[in-house]
Amino acid sequence: MLKEKEIDTGVEKLDLDSLDRVSGGGIYGVKKWAPDDWKNPLWYNWTWIEGANFIKGIYDSFGEDICIDVCNEMFCKSYDWEAYIHGTDPVYAALYMWSICYSA
Repeated sequence: MLKEKEIDTGVEKLDLDSLDRVSGGGIYGVKKWAPDDWKNPLWYNWTWIEGANFIKGIYDSFGEDICIDVCNEMFCKSYDWEAYIHGTDPVYAALYMWSICYSA
């Protein structure tokens, strides 16, 4: 026979917004889009627009695979480069990735 347990009334249920305030909590991804003039100190102090122009130039000149490799080597290793360069376009990939850093 299973023993029933009383519900602890002192337990607080958390919604998604509350999880952001929990240590180690939160949702991975963009919480705030990077402003056009924000310079990423980790990535050559470039704005996302400067990064997008560079990434688009690599994409247009050398193709998708080389572009993804360059982004992984120059900026950071992430599966997001491939997902967003391949799934959308290089400009959106730059906005997304700079915004991840801005949101951190």
